[in-house]
Amino acid sequence: MPFPARYKGTCATCHNPINVGDLITWSRRHRGRVWHGTCADPTGEGTPTPSPTPKVEPESKPDAPEAPERTPAAPGSIDALIDARIDERLAGFEPSAAIDETKVRAIAAEALDSRVRTAIDKSRLVTIKVERKDAPDVEVTGAHVQMPDLLYWLGKGKHVILTGAPGAGKSHAVVQAAEALGRGVYVESLAPTDTRSLLIGFKGPDGAYHRTRFRDAVEHGGVLVLEEGDNTASSLLVTLNVLLANGHISFPDTSIKVHADFVCAVLMNTSGRGGDVLYPERRPIDVAFLNRFVVIEWKTDNELERRIALAYNPDAGRFIEWCQSLRTWARDNRKRLLVTPRQTFTFCEALADGRPLSSLVDQVILCTADPDLRREALAAFPVPK
Repeated sequence: MPFPARYKGTCATCHNPINVGDLITWSRRHRGRVWHGTCADPTGEGTPTPSPTPKVEPESKPDAPEAPERTPAAPGSIDALIDARIDERLAGFEPSAAIDETKVRAIAAEALDSRVRTAIDKSRLVTIKVERKDAPDVEVTGAHVQMPDLLYWLGKGKHVILTGAPGAGKSHAVVQAAEALGRGVYVESLAPTDTRSLLIGFKGPDGAYHRTRFRDAVEHGGVLVLEEGDNTASSLLVTLNVLLANGHISFPDTSIKVHADFVCAVLMNTSGRGGDVLYPERRPIDVAFLNRFVVIEWKTDNELERRIALAYNPDAGRFIEWCQSLRTWARDNRKRLLVTPRQTFTFCEALADGRPLSSLVDQVILCTADPDLRREALAAFPVPK
């Protein structure tokens, strides 16, 4: 009796392809030969007749036809990732001669539901192509969802402020963008006790001028990255104001014109309006200073976080969702708790190394929470098993 084909093959009678779903017939005695249900029986046996015995036996389903030889999947494709996962699970397993490896792989692949395929697909990093007029095109791999905005403004020579939580990838994104645009990167971390000499340099007792990264960026061009911009002294912001407003700046040894390829990126954890529950000591930023920048609220890219975390630990999907849920809960309820992508990566990597889950929760994820907040957080979102 004909039945729908589960695998592709070739008809033993007409030698035309058999597609999945086509009605076929097959012969167990002739090594699993299959043919279209409308084609003649190539074995010469004809259609078998039922047994005359009155005893009714349960109808058995015919064995599946032999599957054709498996074609290797393209590198980097979902099928290739599935094959690699199956290889890992079958490592060291010696099948009996009656088991066909191709059939096992086909059945296992069909068993993977859409959630697994989605997780595998998300594990692939996003790549952005940057076209440059006077240099070869470059690609930014593992790009944040807001990378196009950052590339646009830096490429236009506009100074930018990135605000957002720690560990959201602000510094990394600016460095990625600068390198993609072919510009040098000069990074400086600011503090409340810093003086103007951190930027403009100074002359020593011998009269020799001591240069700074700020001077190199202004004179030769490049991206100056100022971290902790909302945690610095007002005198430094005034120095930057003069530079950004006039295009010239005086150093202890001379006055120079700002290079055409100079651009400044200031990174802050707050919006520049002063401290909050997480950053009580941060200072409000003068509106005149903010007015010279394009301000981008740098949000946490949950999908990028997931892709990177799965690269550390492919089995950590439920823990990644738990970390992200905790972060959203703490933010929406203004809790003094940070759960950053940096913590998620550390947590998943340590789990992959076999570290105990109970200790990792306190050491990595809830390390900034007091006992009451810890109990409240775990009551709202219990740790996955």
